[in-house]
Amino acid sequence: MLHYYANGKLEDWKNRKNELNRMIADDATIFQVLPSGLGIEIYSKNQFINKLTTPTKSLRNIEIIESKRSQGQIVKLKFRVKS
Repeated sequence: MLHYYANGKLEDWKNRKNELNRMIADDATIFQVLPSGLGIEIYSKNQFINKLTTPTKSLRNIEIIESKRSQGQIVKLKFRVKS
């Protein structure tokens, strides 16, 4: 589902943000693995939603490495942006 949001061409950004807000738990652990083993970048739920709803070409290269759900919401997400 996150792949759809990252790669979809939706016109209704407000609706898109609302859907992501429902999908991701408020206290979710979200981090991006940086290229070449340089470390990680940690995101809050709102920072990650803003990243996914900002139209950039790099979003098409998001690869989900790991994801965990609880009670229907994402509580842990590990991803990278492939170059």
